[in-house]
Amino acid sequence: MKKLKVLHGPINIGNHAWSLGQMERKVAPGLVESRVVDFFPTIYAQEVDESYSFGTSPASGIHRRLAMAVYASKALHRFDLFHFYFGKTFFPPTTRNTPLDYLDLPLLNRLGKKCVMTFQGCDARLRMATLSSNPISACDRQHCQNPQCDERLDRIKQKNISLILKHCAHVFCLNPDQLRHVPGAEFLPYCLCQQRGRSKREKRDDAPMVIVHAPTDRHVKGTKYVLEAFATLQKHYPVECIIVENMSHREALQVYEKADLVVDQLLCGWYGGLSVEVMQMGIPVVAYIRESDLPFIPEKMREELPVINANPDTITDVLVALVEDRERLRELGRRSKRFAHRWHNPEAIARAMIQLYQNPSGSFWANFDIPG
Repeated sequence: MKKLKVLHGPINIGNHAWSLGQMERKVAPGLVESRVVDFFPTIYAQEVDESYSFGTSPASGIHRRLAMAVYASKALHRFDLFHFYFGKTFFPPTTRNTPLDYLDLPLLNRLGKKCVMTFQGCDARLRMATLSSNPISACDRQHCQNPQCDERLDRIKQKNISLILKHCAHVFCLNPDQLRHVPGAEFLPYCLCQQRGRSKREKRDDAPMVIVHAPTDRHVKGTKYVLEAFATLQKHYPVECIIVENMSHREALQVYEKADLVVDQLLCGWYGGLSVEVMQMGIPVVAYIRESDLPFIPEKMREELPVINANPDTITDVLVALVEDRERLRELGRRSKRFAHRWHNPEAIARAMIQLYQNPSGSFWANFDIPG
């Protein structure tokens, strides 16, 4: 059987694309040849097969678009399937709706190439609809720092989503709330390469607890509320509160290993890739989980979800309760590690994805075998 050549790109947010590409190569070396390219690298990303940086000059955006167009002209003959991310292709959309937006999608269709898209956040989150139905969200103006995020941008996103649904054989969303705005898409769990467990360490209950928060964007993650909770905790309890910012991925992992508890995001209604990495280490997580979005994920996953729910109004009380109950924290750590192994298992996700590549009109979850 001819190898299926898969290209992941053109962005690697949260290392999801890189992890999935690696795992596809690992679990099916005779069936799939996966490659990952990133034209938008950041300090937080891991290495990929190909990475291209363009600096921050006014002309860097033009240079990036030209480079992606040239890359696409070669890739469309080399690969059989294109797995795109964050609503971007090699001709990513602009806020002006130009004829170049998504120019590659219909061309790939005509050439008989398969296309898959994974939405990852605000690429498919409609601000006005989110605000109207959710009292807590990152779309509130005090949290969203994008002045262009308004009704006009929502209309552009809706048009982009429609184009993607038309030209992509399968569409995923990593956040359950996005499925409200992308009809026909499937929920996809984060795929992140397994982090090694922490070295065994005994810690007395009276030893200071280490709590970590690692925002990539303070406004979107609700860091203001986390800092307020940390300040209150430190007045009454022996806790060490660490903010992880502007570190490489490798440096950040070294800090996470010290944590007894990690506070993730408090506004988006779901946990992020950070939560998956630390749950893999057996570290419990606090995040805001929007109950009304849970019907979008598998029922069994809902039942096993170990993330401790907190929002800006409850975060202090939630942390106090956890600081005062170390045994509960240890049990949550054990549950978290098992949950990550079962629902964010990179090899299981890669196997199911490879089967979906063979039949993109099928269901990812029909192919997903939950590890024991």
